[in-house]
Amino acid sequence: MSSRSPSTLLAAGLVLLIAAIAWAWASDVALVERSPEQREQMAAELLAGIRVSPTVTSVALEAGSAIADDLEQGVRLVRVRVVDRLELELEIEAHRDVAFGVPPQLCLVGPDSAPDDAGLENRCWGNPDLSGFLAARLTTDARGHPLLRAGDTINVKAVLLRGLGVDDAASCDYAPGTWSLEFNAAPVVDGVHLPPMHGPATSLAVPIPSHGPLHLLTRDQSRFCGLASRILREQGEPPVTAP
Repeated sequence: MSSRSPSTLLAAGLVLLIAAIAWAWASDVALVERSPEQREQMAAELLAGIRVSPTVTSVALEAGSAIADDLEQGVRLVRVRVVDRLELELEIEAHRDVAFGVPPQLCLVGPDSAPDDAGLENRCWGNPDLSGFLAARLTTDARGHPLLRAGDTINVKAVLLRGLGVDDAASCDYAPGTWSLEFNAAPVVDGVHLPPMHGPATSLAVPIPSHGPLHLLTRDQSRFCGLASRILREQGEPPVTAP
């Protein structure tokens, strides 16, 4: 009867140990596979860990017409300041790696947004789409998904204009004031592409720069999507030049 050497027995033991560890790991993976609800929760946690820090560096205005409605003077047509050009800088960071099925959407929204009142659907402001600036700076994971890598700071400088929006349709006009920058995205969790979700929304102050009479846009050049009555009380009507 042949006997095996100690080295042969040791090698065989190592093979069995490695096989046992691999089997246990595979079993654990199967046990911790997330349910659809757990994936959605994980996606929400990933998005909550994203920090977006916007800073407005320059603002230019025009004047538009809007309908104000209040108890004192009733319904009437008024003039309001609208943002025509906006320069801003963004810093975007994530606490953990976040992969996306499609590039995230950055949506700038002005005060008291009500696009339905202006006959519009999209309430996001700015041309070109701010989302494109972020998409150009994302890396990709091993499967080609857009990736926001933990610890990396993405810096974006963008110049946006009032005017036409997606598909050459008219877009919302907003007055200066307290705006919101929304981060909406469709994360990938466990290789599963989840539907779009609302991520963090960050407030930013859009100031009123010193100005003389503003150019008055015609009614077909501007669709005001805010609450004109409140803007009028807080900012007053701007001096204007003829359209």
